[in-house]
Order: sequence, then structure tokens, then C-alpha cells
Amino acid sequence: MKEDAQNISIYDAKKYFIFISILNIADMFLTLVATINEYGKEINPLLSNIVNDVPLFIVIKGIMPTLLLATVYLRLKKGKIEDIKNSIKYLRFCYFWYIIILSSHFIWILTVISGFSNL
Repeated sequence: MKEDAQNISIYDAKKYFIFISILNIADMFLTLVATINEYGKEINPLLSNIVNDVPLFIVIKGIMPTLLLATVYLRLKKGKIEDIKNSIKYLRFCYFWYIIILSSHFIWILTVISGFSNL
């Protein structure tokens, strides 16, 4: 029974890891589109200096976080059920935070599409 609960919990965690990875890649892509076309800028001070170096930006903002998420997931698979359940709370927070971040991207997309950027 305990093993079934752990499998269910790790499955829930895996979903969040996948969603967060997808949202991270979407954030990276939309940030590149916004900065290249001068619709917006990278507000993270650690990344704002490298956004013009597209390959480096992709590695640091896209690939490295995805690899880190995969590493954490693989370690969490071996963890206790309590650790997995606690991690899911943080994963949910991260997931909803990315939703907020991507919402800001959609605001500039709608602004550009609707023509308000020319005002």
C-alpha cells in the first residue's frame, strides 16, 4: 500500500516537473522573441546581460534548468513519500509562478497584435 502511494506521489511530481520544464522553455522562447524584436526585455538581472548571445542564453535559461529539474526528479524518485509530498507543494508553487510569468508574455503579445505598441 505504501509503495502504491509513493508511486502515485512520484507520478504527480513527475507531471509538475514536465509542466515546469515546458513552461520554462516557453518562457525562454518568448523572452528571446520579445528581446530580439524589441517588444520587451529580460528583467532577470543575471540574464539580461547575455540575452543578446542567443546560444548562451538558450543554454543558461533553457537547457540548464531542464537538466536540473531532471536531476532533482531522479533523486526524488528514491526519496521517502513524505519528501515527495513536500516537494509537490514547492513544485505547485513553481508551476503557478511560471503561469504568472507567462501571463506577462501574453500581455505584450496581445499588445503587439492589437497594434497598441505603435501609440
